[in-house]
Formats: sequence, C-alpha cells, structure tokens
Amino acid sequence: MLQPRFCRALVRPHIFLPSSSSSPSSTTSILFSRPPAPRPAPRSIRPFSYTPRFLRCCSPSSFTVAIPDTPLKMDPSAAAAVNAMKELYPEWLADKTWDNTGLLLANTESINPNSRPRVLLANDLSPRVVDEAIYYGVSLVIAYHPFIFRGLKSITLDDPQQVSLIRLAQNNIAVYSPHTALDAAPGGINDWLADSVISAARDINSEISGRVTHALKPVSPQQSITAQPGVPRHTDDKGELITGYGRHVKLSTPVEIYALIRGILKHLGLLNDESDTASAASTLQHVLVARPRMSQGLGREATSEKALFSQPRAGSTDIVQTVAICAGSGADVIRGSPADLYLTGEMTHHDALAATVQGKWVVCLLHSNSERLFLKQRLQPQLATVLSKSSPADPISVLVSEADHDPFEIWDMSGPNAARADKRPLTFSI
Repeated sequence: MLQPRFCRALVRPHIFLPSSSSSPSSTTSILFSRPPAPRPAPRSIRPFSYTPRFLRCCSPSSFTVAIPDTPLKMDPSAAAAVNAMKELYPEWLADKTWDNTGLLLANTESINPNSRPRVLLANDLSPRVVDEAIYYGVSLVIAYHPFIFRGLKSITLDDPQQVSLIRLAQNNIAVYSPHTALDAAPGGINDWLADSVISAARDINSEISGRVTHALKPVSPQQSITAQPGVPRHTDDKGELITGYGRHVKLSTPVEIYALIRGILKHLGLLNDESDTASAASTLQHVLVARPRMSQGLGREATSEKALFSQPRAGSTDIVQTVAICAGSGADVIRGSPADLYLTGEMTHHDALAATVQGKWVVCLLHSNSERLFLKQRLQPQLATVLSKSSPADPISVLVSEADHDPFEIWDMSGPNAARADKRPLTFSI
C-alpha cells in the first residue's frame, strides 16, 4: 500500500502521495488547508471523493508531524545586552512589591535581513520610540520604565500599548526594563543625580566638598555588588557601597539655593551656558520650585518676597547644605528626610505643601527629565564597555533614542504667540 509523506510548507501544509510511476520525484499534491474555490468538474472526470481506500491510506493515524527537538533561542545580541544589564544593575535590587522589571518581551534568533546587532536605550517605550527601533533594526530596546505593569487579558489593536507590543513582536524586537533596579544600584540614576549636586557645589566654591552619607529607603545587599568602572564610588561609614531607592547628600559648606539649582541643571545637561543661544531653546528654561514657607518654630515665612531667581543678596537665608534625592516621582522615598532640599522629578501638590511648611525646599525637574539624560551620560558608555568585552568579534552598537521625550512641554505665554520652551526632533537620524 502506498504510504503518504507529510511535508510542512512555509505558507500552508500539503500531503504528498507517492506516484506509482517509475519517476521517484513524481508526486500528487493534495491541499487540505484553505482549499481553492470549487470548480465544476469536467463531465469526463469523476469528482474526487474520500473513498474507504483513501481513508485507510491517508487517515491522521497514518502519518506524523515532525516537531523540532531544539528549543528556540533568544537573539544572541539581545541576550548579551540583557546579561550585561543584569551584571551592571542586578535585578534583585528592584522593588518587586510593585515594580515589573526584567525581560518583558523576548525574541528569537533573527532571520530578518534588516536586523542589526544594535540596542536602543529609551526612557519610555512610546509609539515613536517603537518606530525608531524598527527603523534602526535593533534587536533589543532597553526601556527604563516598564511598558507592561499589569497582566494582559488580551492583545488587540484597540490599545496603543498593545499595538506597540504586536509591532515589536512582528519585527522580532525584545524589550528589557531595569527601572527600580537602576534606581537602587551603585552608579545608577540616583548616584548620577547626587554627583550633579556635589559637582554643582564645587563649581560655586572649589573648596566645597560633598558626599553621599546614606541611602533613602535602603536595600540590603543579597549578593556582592561590583562598582562600575569610571563611576564615583559612594560608600557608607563601613565602606559598603550605598544601595537604595534614594540618596542623602551633605555638603561641607552651605550654598546659595539659586546657584546650586543652576549648577545642578548644567551638570544634568538640562541647561546650557547663557551665551549658547543656538541651544538655549532646546534646554530646560524653567524649573518648578517650592520655597519653605515657615521657619522652624517662628510661624512666619523664612524667605523674603523677593523673586527667587533674582541675584541672591549677601547674607541671604536661602541656603542649603543637605539634599534628599529620588529620581522620577520621589515623594514616597524622600518623605520625612531631614534634608534642606528635596530634589526629584515630580511631587504632588499636597506632598510639596507638606514639605514647605516643614521648612524644606522642593525642586521638581519634571519626571523623565530627572532620568532620561542618564541614559546618554552614563548607561550608554557603561553598556558599550561591557558588551565590547563579551562580544569583541561581533560588536553591538548601543544607541540612545532621539524620539523619546517627556510628555509635558513648558510654553511661554508672555508673547503674542505661545512659544514652545523646548524644541524636540521631529525626525531621527542614523
């Protein structure tokens, strides 16, 4: 009896019946998936029917489907970048009580001819960042904020987030999110902010020194942590690397708040020199500041009604020596700190009000402004260094998104036409 052979085709499966002719390559193809529209059979040919002989020969029990024994593997460049991130910023540092960090979308070994060994860094995985990732043909997007926080019950075209997920999967692009692991780790975002405070104070007076004294909401190390090369080491009194979701900085000498804020913005890359008029429009021209309203125990305002950003007077009381730091939305981490200044991305009205009546300064940079430039200043060179050692023969490029930006804009409404206070690229270059 003729035995059928089963063949898996790229588009749809076929069953091939060996011919009784002498030619070994002669076959008869019977398509059992998506059959063509029926046509009237010629009168001279009897229409095909499932005869008992055919059923005995070609029933499902008469053939088997071959399933590959080898499991699917992740794209090598994406896997290398994920392992590098775990080495730089261990996942166990993340706050797993609410955060969703780690590999959120995997991919497989690429067969896409446009795919390149590239990694794209972004703060938020917006649709424009997805466009950028597809355009560059990257294998992995490292998005600081997780784009999946809760379980998905469906993946449809009705939700923009799910559309992005579908497009990424179609283009074989993986997604990894470090989030709070990057906040807590030595050399992470909060250390970067702390370094900007110390550097800004040193710019005011070269004799001023500063140090990170301790972590806010500290994380007890579960494993040994390796300090990142080229990044300042912040250790406690016992010589242990400081880990936690916020930082407390103490300066050796009090400094004027106005000069300190300007210096912080410059070191974060949010404010260029005033003489640089070409780039002035693309930087942060305004910053949200809440002034302390009550002096300790006196029941009156501790600051004058003079505008904050006028030149500070000699002997002004607008000075600070300690700074509490948390990137992003930091009220829960900073709340209760005895520091003079709270530096964060955003804070609610009531949290800011509570801080000011306790005699604190509050500076909000906007949420992602306190995070995004870390990707270019610190993470890009760190990741490139680690990847160059792990994949020297096949270098992996590390790109920083040009389409990623904060959703809020600050407009200057004083002129006849509302002018944007920042300019963002409408296209990205390669």
